Amino acid sequence: MRQQYSSYDETVAFFEAAQKTHPDLFKVEYIGSTWESREILCVTISKDMKNADAKPALFYTGTIHAREWAGIELSLSFAKYILEHIEYDPRLIAILERATFYMVPCANPDGFEYSRNHFSFWRKNRRQNADGTFGVDLNRNFSVGFSPNKITSSNVYSGPSAFSEPETLALKNFVEDHPNITIALDYHSQGNVFF
Repeated sequence: MRQQYSSYDETVAFFEAAQKTHPDLFKVEYIGSTWESREILCVTISKDMKNADAKPALFYTGTIHAREWAGIELSLSFAKYILEHIEYDPRLIAILERATFYMVPCANPDGFEYSRNHFSFWRKNRRQNADGTFGVDLNRNFSVGFSPNKITSSNVYSGPSAFSEPETLALKNFVEDHPNITIALDYHSQGNVFF
């Protein structure tokens, strides 16, 4: 089953190739680095790339929980749809002319790769905690609703402080640097559902 899902490296390669073939539609950048030194991919999708940051934007993040692999696949499917339909879909063209999409296909690259290669149900990132346990639940590491939790082995360990993790700090900094973001969508999937 794992072969049906793209790895983080395959995802990065796909978007870098899309940028090479369609630089007018796709821009790849890296907004931070994880504990295991993976670069955090962010993709800008818009027509007229030089004005992308001036248009109203949607900010999409996927796979903040390592085991929720569908987040990456959704971003890939969306990008493939754009590549296959941009030449003749007037509605898609109109949307991309007046709006911008910022996508972080995988907000937790270390955890995702650990989940793919070692333990499918891994949820957190790969921070090595002081007591020898691993990981912080990135979804609970933001400042809004931050609740300290001292049990580092817990699947919902929120970290030593809000934005203590390079992944959440990278997302925060990106959003603060892009005041044109008007809506954010964080894609989750668990079991047979997604939300």
